[in-house]
Amino acid sequence: ARASAGRTLAPQHVRMVQLEEVPTDGGVAAAAAAAAATGVSAEDFAEAYRRLPEAVRQAMPLVTSDVLETNGPDALPEGAIPVIEQTIKYATGDTYTGETIGTIRHGVGVHQCENGDVYEGEWRDDLRHGEGCMTFARGLEYKGSWVRDKAEGDGVCTYENGDVYDGEWKSDQRWGWGVFDMASGDSYEGQWFGNAIEGKGRYTYADGAYFEGEFRDGRRLRGTYASADGRVEYVGAWKDGARHGHGVYHETGRYKYMGEWADDMRHGAGKCVFADGVTYEGSWADDRYAGRGKLTTHEETLECEWVDGVAEGAGTLAATSGETYAGTFKGGVYHGVGTWKGPEGERYEGHFVQGKRHGKGRCVWADGSSYTGDWTNGRRHGYGVCVFADGVKYKGEWEDDEWV
Repeated sequence: ARASAGRTLAPQHVRMVQLEEVPTDGGVAAAAAAAAATGVSAEDFAEAYRRLPEAVRQAMPLVTSDVLETNGPDALPEGAIPVIEQTIKYATGDTYTGETIGTIRHGVGVHQCENGDVYEGEWRDDLRHGEGCMTFARGLEYKGSWVRDKAEGDGVCTYENGDVYDGEWKSDQRWGWGVFDMASGDSYEGQWFGNAIEGKGRYTYADGAYFEGEFRDGRRLRGTYASADGRVEYVGAWKDGARHGHGVYHETGRYKYMGEWADDMRHGAGKCVFADGVTYEGSWADDRYAGRGKLTTHEETLECEWVDGVAEGAGTLAATSGETYAGTFKGGVYHGVGTWKGPEGERYEGHFVQGKRHGKGRCVWADGSSYTGDWTNGRRHGYGVCVFADGVKYKGEWEDDEWV
């Protein structure tokens, strides 16, 4: 943009140079040709400056108004840009007071919006750029670094509800490393991405509990959660804020679980050791035994199929007393066909109902005697054959464990 011909510059005004959009090689040498400007208005100068490539503008030295007042217009080096303090009133009702290049806000100044918003700080090329504080009428305040009208770099933002973020910014978003103190008492220190908690960090709750690990889109992804009193700890994977995937959970006085999780419940393969020493290892669904698994207590070991936390289907039981069972279960007790052995050598093969011998079955006692026949509620009842230890045999009806 060239100065208009035929205009004269008032003697008291600073001498300006003609500005040309000339490619540069890392400097201002070819960016401006020295010539006496005639009659260049502030608006014309601003438009000429605005048209320059950014690299050229940034390379030009700036001379502030106080330097000019002290040393006079001749203090302006050839190719330099004068920065003048003034107040600009806009048609919108906004006002700006501070340093300018023509009508371009450039340097340090205060812009007050008609709606009550205020920015005080550094400007470049009519944009907030450098250090500054933006206070919104609604109560939000940002104080820190700006790049081309965006919060970028280090800055502190105080929100309307009392939350405070102190950390890195990019394009008006929390991005990088920062500390977020919430009015609720919760706090977070760690990485941010796209205005969301993302990456590594530590979230501390108001009650003292914390989570430390990796976050994705503001939610826990992988790491350690511990309650304030230290009684509860979980180390493992998360999804949508819930334990999900492989993890180890320990709650003092209750149990320790190592295995798979889904939606905050034990789900999949895992081992649980309870506070009383009982253990279960196997498959889980919705926080209950489900599928194949082994339950070990102080008295017995039961390995079988489980449904909703109850033994169902084929399985085996071995008790510390010497009792064993191999067969089917229902509702947690012997039910169906199975083989039971007692600690004294007694052996029963046959049908069970609700944990008792019921239906057809054969029992052999330790002394060699046996009974083959009908059973009801754990007693010989109906037709059966009994062979005593001395070889005597009885065939006939039985009632309530006695022959009739």
